[in-house]
Amino acid sequence: MNKITLLFLILFGHTYAQIPFPVDTIAYNERFNNRMFADFNSAGLLKISFTSGLGTVSANNEIYYAEEGVNGNFTLTNLTNNTVDDNYPTLSIDQNDNVHICYESRDPNIFQVRYINNISGSFSSPIEITQGGLNKATPFGKIGPDSVMHFVYYTYVTGTDNFFYKSYDLRTNTLGPEILLSNGEASGDFEATLDVDSNGKVHIVGRSGTGTFSGPLKYFNNVSGSFQEIPTGVTVNINYPRVKIDSNDKVHIVYRANSQLYYINNVNGTFTSSVAITPAGQLPAGIQSLEKDNLDRLYLTYQSSQSASGKGFYLIYSENGVFSDTLLISDISNEYVTRNSSQVVTNGSDKIALFYAPGGIRNSQVICDIFMKRGNLNSIVPVELISFDAGVSDNDVYLVWQTASETNNRGFAVERRSQQI
Repeated sequence: MNKITLLFLILFGHTYAQIPFPVDTIAYNERFNNRMFADFNSAGLLKISFTSGLGTVSANNEIYYAEEGVNGNFTLTNLTNNTVDDNYPTLSIDQNDNVHICYESRDPNIFQVRYINNISGSFSSPIEITQGGLNKATPFGKIGPDSVMHFVYYTYVTGTDNFFYKSYDLRTNTLGPEILLSNGEASGDFEATLDVDSNGKVHIVGRSGTGTFSGPLKYFNNVSGSFQEIPTGVTVNINYPRVKIDSNDKVHIVYRANSQLYYINNVNGTFTSSVAITPAGQLPAGIQSLEKDNLDRLYLTYQSSQSASGKGFYLIYSENGVFSDTLLISDISNEYVTRNSSQVVTNGSDKIALFYAPGGIRNSQVICDIFMKRGNLNSIVPVELISFDAGVSDNDVYLVWQTASETNNRGFAVERRSQQI
């Protein structure tokens, strides 16, 4: 007769395991600090750009830059100390550790794309990437391996908008032509983004269409020498498209549709079917970028405002195309009521830095602060046990355990070995 019965208790909840990294403060004042972009330099020091304004009055927005010193402290610099609206900064670092920042600026009545770098040792005067009588909005910029800066941006006008690509060659200080990619509405943060492969070829994803909040996914590259649209197989309306090129120049795309985040790649030559990578009902929003480490693991952060599934900032990451369970970066404390932008950057294969910006009211001012968590994600022990005991009563085996912490843990599986009795 074989008879062993195991009775055990497994607790599942609606909360997510929280990343136990220490918290650093990047910006905490009576300003609205938001839309941060960051990167590690070759020495492992962080460089960060962000928008900072007085409340919700957009005319007061400025671009700030935070630079980490070898002592771990950050030096804060106002890069655009003027009387016009500056917003949507993106930051990238080249092989020589020079910082490149692209942003949107009012000049003085029309929004245009501007670009600055610190190649000379200090940040340059703004370089005008766009001009003319139409608003150019929500730019995304990145430096390539061949010292060419790449930009994608939308028009923002009454009627149909479009999104465009433009380049700036730092070797010759010349602008490339403006290239129309597709129609598309500039109604959200960075609705078109890009990445650059090892050969300096540009890969762009954007949300097209004429709808305000969603539209068809578009993917373009200039691998053939000129920009061509490459079908992805995604037929639903999407927003927040993000693209990352891995070390083999393969394409990885994440986007939001039907209140979830989805992922596709062309690792095997053609794009895969879409796979949902976030829990149903969580309503993820605010994806700023898709990042990778030097082992081609992908990382992204987002925020959710859905009470039923938890209001807060979240991280998911993937290895070999399989994404992790959701990890909580930070929930919303009593001091804050809104969740704004978030960002993740990687350093090699062992360290990540997570940025998140909760908002609220302080001294009667609408504010948003920026915090950072930094550490080694691979060093987190998934489950820390305090105790584990077993007992026998008649033919029943009882297991009782207690944990100190659980991270990225779905539950417990108990295996048994039967014996003849």
